[in-house]
Amino acid sequence: MIARKALLAVAATCCAITAFLPATASAAPSPQPAWAITLTPMPSNFAAGTVRTPQYLILATNVGAADTDATTTVVKATLPSGLKPVNPSAEDTDPRAAAKKELACKVEAVQTIVCETDEVVGPGRVIKAETE
Repeated sequence: MIARKALLAVAATCCAITAFLPATASAAPSPQPAWAITLTPMPSNFAAGTVRTPQYLILATNVGAADTDATTTVVKATLPSGLKPVNPSAEDTDPRAAAKKELACKVEAVQTIVCETDEVVGPGRVIKAETE
């Protein structure tokens, strides 16, 4: 009986000591850039026979928690069937970007616009592209 009480006392002491030890922290994942893409028609409806050339505004927003790195960032947007993009252009709205230069944009696969930048794009910043 005495041995049992001693064993329970040792076990209780071990549990009490363990409760006061710091929990091991698991390594949190490092912040990464992440993207949200919006494609907006301008005007919002394309009526047949209108004088104004319809355009699309493409916004790629860095919704992640980190800047992009020194590698090339590529934004791709595919327009709805039947529309062919012409004159794509884009800019990086991050104030750290070099003097508001235009980004390299091209049309691929008939309906896809591709724009690239090697500039840093910070969290909350946008790559803005337009096409007709």
